[in-house]
Order: sequence, then C-alpha cells, then structure tokens
Amino acid sequence: MRNFKFTILSAAIFLLASCTLSDETTQTEYDTVLATIGNETRTSIGPDEGGSHKVLWSEGDRIILSTGLKNMQGTYKAATYGASTAEFVPEDPSNVLDFSSGVIAGYPAENMYIGTPDADKEIFFTLPELQNYVSESFDEGAMPMVSDVAFEPVLNFHNAAGVIRLNLSTLESGVRISEITLTSSAHISGDCGYIPKNRKIFFDETTPGGNQVILKCGSGVELSSVPVAFHIVVPFQTYSDMSINVVTADKREQTFHLKNGKAVEVKRSTITTIPLVIDDLQKSQEPMASINVESTTFDNIRFSFAVQNTSSYFFGFQTRDSFFKELDSGSLLESIPHRMLYTSPLKYTGNITSFNDETKEALIVPGQSYVIWAVPFRKDGQYTEDDIQYAEATAKHFEPGGSIEVSYSNLYIDKTRISVTLTAPEALYIYATLVYEDMIAGYAGEEDIIRFLLDPDGMSNIYCAETELLERRFLHPGSTMYLLSVAVDKDGRYGPLLMEEMQTEPIPYNDLKVAINKNQDAVSSTSSVEWSVSNGKAAKYRYILTATNDYLWTDVLESSVIYAQENMYLSPGLYYMSSTSETSVSLSGLDKGQEYIIIVAAIDSKGEMSVTDSWIFNY
Repeated sequence: MRNFKFTILSAAIFLLASCTLSDETTQTEYDTVLATIGNETRTSIGPDEGGSHKVLWSEGDRIILSTGLKNMQGTYKAATYGASTAEFVPEDPSNVLDFSSGVIAGYPAENMYIGTPDADKEIFFTLPELQNYVSESFDEGAMPMVSDVAFEPVLNFHNAAGVIRLNLSTLESGVRISEITLTSSAHISGDCGYIPKNRKIFFDETTPGGNQVILKCGSGVELSSVPVAFHIVVPFQTYSDMSINVVTADKREQTFHLKNGKAVEVKRSTITTIPLVIDDLQKSQEPMASINVESTTFDNIRFSFAVQNTSSYFFGFQTRDSFFKELDSGSLLESIPHRMLYTSPLKYTGNITSFNDETKEALIVPGQSYVIWAVPFRKDGQYTEDDIQYAEATAKHFEPGGSIEVSYSNLYIDKTRISVTLTAPEALYIYATLVYEDMIAGYAGEEDIIRFLLDPDGMSNIYCAETELLERRFLHPGSTMYLLSVAVDKDGRYGPLLMEEMQTEPIPYNDLKVAINKNQDAVSSTSSVEWSVSNGKAAKYRYILTATNDYLWTDVLESSVIYAQENMYLSPGLYYMSSTSETSVSLSGLDKGQEYIIIVAAIDSKGEMSVTDSWIFNY
C-alpha cells in the first residue's frame, strides 16, 4: 500500500444567525429558555444557500444548565428546532432554574460537566472518539458548545471545537466508504477542559490521550468523481502530523499522511476542507514493523526503521534492563494502547538522537545497552508480544589515552554541604561525584576508580560542558568525602583522574556531659525519666522521646542515635524534638507496657550542644 501526501484548503464559513428576544421581564425563574447559536457556532450544518450555511438547532438537542449554587443543575430539551434560535424547556418541570445569580450552559447534555458560571473556571466534557457519518453535517452531539454567562433566559452559545471536512472522490466505480480514521500524535479525543473566557480547549498531557477519531459510515457511503463531504469534529489546534485511513465496505483501504514540514490548522468554529482522491485502494494486510541497528559509537546509535500496512505506530527507546523487566512482567504490553501514537516517519535511517520528539534529547551513555522497539497500530486494540519488534544495541565504552585534566575552584564546605566548580576546557563530558570515604576503600587503583566513575549504571554526574557546579547536600558533619572526576574528549578518550579529599565541618560540641538515670525501678515509681549534667552548668536541655515501634524511630532515627544527635544540633525546631529547663520529663500519657527511647543533650549559655546520652526502657 502506497502513502500519499494531501493538500489543505482551509476555509472559515461565517455563519450568520438572527434571533428575536422576548421583552425584558423581572422574572427570575423561567419555564422556557431561548438558546441562540452564535455567529460562529453550529449544532448541525444547514444547506448551502449561495455559498453560506445557516446555523440550525436539531431535533432532540438537550442542553445542561448550572447556577453554581449548591450544584443546582437542570437539563433542558429543544421544544423547537431547525433554526438558529430555539426554545428549550426543562425535562423535569419541577426543576426550573433561577437566573438571578447567573447561569452557564453546555451542549450536549450527555457528556458535559458544568460547574460555577464563571468565565475563568474550567468546564469539562468529552470529545467523542467514535462519530457517525451524517450527510452534509457532523454527528449529533459531537460538537460541544458552551454559553456565555446569562442573567436572563437568553443563552448565547459558542463552539468548543472545529471541523475537518474530507472531500473524497474516486474514478473507480462501486467504492463505498465504511470507516475513516484520523490519527495524530496530539490529543484529539476524550476528556478535556474548556475555559469560557479565552475559549481555549486543553487536555491533561500527563494522562493517556485519545490520539484518534473514527468516523463510522454505516453500511457505506458511495463515492464518485464528484466529491462527497465527510465531517469530523476535532479540537481546534495546529496538527504537525496526521494520517487519514479510509476503509471501504469490501475491506480495502488507503492511507494518507501529512507531508513532513507541513501542518493543518483547524480553527474554532470553522471548517477545514481537505480534498482526497481515492485512487490506490489495497486489500487490508497484516501490520508489520522492522528495526535494525546499523552502527554504534560511544555517543550515538544509528538504526533503520520501517512500518507497513498501518497508519500509525508506537515507538520506544529505553535501557535493555528496563525493557526486559517491563516485557517479562507484562507491563509493557499492557501500556501499549495508552502510549503516544506516531504517524511519521514510516521509514527512517539515521541517528537515535534525531528520530523524533521522544528521543532527540536522549543521552547515549557509553557502555550502556539499549533496546529500540516499535509496535504497529492495530484497529482492534489487541496486542501480543509478537507485535513488539525490537533491536538491541550497546554503545561503545570510553577508552584511555585522553589528556584533558579536570580542575576545581570555588570550593565551599559547611557542616552538611560541599559544592565545587569543575573545569575541563574542550571536554566533551565531565564525569564527577562526591562519595564517602568507605565507598572507594575497595578499589585497588586509579583505573578501578575511573571504571567506577564511567559505569553507565553508576552514580556519577555527567556534564556536557567545560564548566559545571557539583554539589552534595545533607551530608553528615565531620564526614570525609572524596571528589572524583575525569574528563572525556571528543574522540571518547578519558584523561587522568582527579581525586581530592574533603571534609565537612564537625559539630562544635561543648564540654557538658549528660547522664540519664537508667534505673527501671525509678521510672516505674515516679513515671518520669531523670538525668544530670556534669563539667559545667546547662541553660536548657533538648530531648527526643518516642516509642521504638513508632514510624519516627523505625523509619528516621533507628539507623543511628548519632543521626538523631545531629538533628538536635542542626534542626532543633523539628516537631519531634522538645526543650526543657528541667532535668526530668514526665511520662504521663504514654502507653503502659510499651518500649521507648529517650535521647537527651545539654545546651550551654552560648547555645552550643553537648554529646547526647540515650536509653531504651520499658514503661
């Protein structure tokens, strides 16, 4: 099946509407509402009369109204139709809304949520993925509309979408169109939001989106040399990629793809016309994909890619470990229908870094193994592992022989933070990290440490610049750290190792010594824990008292009483720390039979803190 580019003819149809409003009245509740379709709004398209189209309400139209007061809503149905202004009456005669505080309305009532009548508040509705062919118009209920805020029973509606009109023609006889699928990488169907003030539609980009709209044509719409119009409601936006798949009643199909570099702009309340000639119908064939790795370097993977017999596909690029983990668990297969669809390129040979938006910023890590995979789209949405075509590639690792050295400046050290500026002129990459002393104790020599730095699954920072800031926060006071860094040149050769010892500032403890009275009998008799201080006089005390099975102890402090001691000095205002000028703490209110830990430190008149004493006891 060959693919054809299509040309775009975009025409805004200006829809002129007239209406007669009732006399002004002091009523606030109304049995009948007049709903006017604005100049650029339609629920169905009227006949062509001298190059223009009248705007019509249709039989069966239902609108939903909301006052925003205690979530008061009501559904109204069309009492008249066939004109641009129609009367609507409540479906429930007992639910007549009060317009005095403002009312906002939406169409169609079936798939729209209307909240507070405020021009800045979002309104939520659904753009249907499945639409039905209507001769010279679009599907009933497919075009969402939102009204201005009204304080009387006259509603002025505006479209919340646009229309693509496909003018299909053919010289072949007996061609009947049964289905048309429009696909784009952008969201074009599903749940969305709309803000009346600026009349903008938006989708939640963090959730799986509807990338398709399917127009069902019943038993088939016959084509001829005279173009037949097929209308599809879509969001108003610019489409930089799009495919249109046309299927006939006898199961033949033809797919059209937007030419690279071209775009389709769909405006709100306008019809964008696209003429297509059906001239290369082929019997439906099994969708296929193929991927081959052509070559690899330390920073690039070159591959070839092709899909056939489908209008779109899913594409992925990830590390080998993550791919097979997802494949073996079944999560990859389950996620495929919810991933982004791509309509182009259908054939490609080139670098992974320039393939498409998903991978153009990908950083190929030397020595890392990757998987490039693709799944051709299936209309039935049913995928198996056989549909996943993939190729593995391992980037080449760096080699010795480079001469670029890393230097550092602007060193800053306090009790919990180290920051340093790294410089390596003309380096392609700077690999660097700050590690605790015990982490490098097991490495035999410089080459072992460099391999640790360049490990694709390691913890090094990778910088693509000559000068970068390396920083580590939340370190322990008085810790010995090592700065490790190496530079790589443009040919993938690494230079000599930079290795410098650094130490965070220690906590300046005072000479006071706290001693907790660790007498279980005393605790039981007095319901308190007491302590004393020596080597001087304390101004006050800080302490932590918590059950040993409490999440605070088991998740935060259990690993080290020293860590709790550091927190007492560095962050004395934390909620689980207490302060007192007494030399005891009452245990009243604690649970009997529970195990507790208490940690106490003495503070002198200068605000300096002592080393803590701790005790685990039963209460």
